[in-house]
Amino acid sequence: MSQHGETPESSATRPSFDTGNTQETFGLQAEVISNCIEIVQQFRTGKITKPKAALLLQQAIPKNETDEDAYVSAYGSYLDMLNNFE
Repeated sequence: MSQHGETPESSATRPSFDTGNTQETFGLQAEVISNCIEIVQQFRTGKITKPKAALLLQQAIPKNETDEDAYVSAYGSYLDMLNNFE
């Protein structure tokens, strides 16, 4: 049984850990996560197209040149959310 109303699928697609005051996913700050979730929601409600959502996600996630894998993982996670809606 899942905790806090999350389904096993939702917690599996959003691995996160508590680092004190800020919850992080793939090393992203809470504000970035909130922005990305909002972009996904705008797509799901039809306010923006999938290409626009993908572009906004790329812009919302800070890119660290020294850790490209983290950027790709974070972006891929949100892109999967877009793909799973269709």
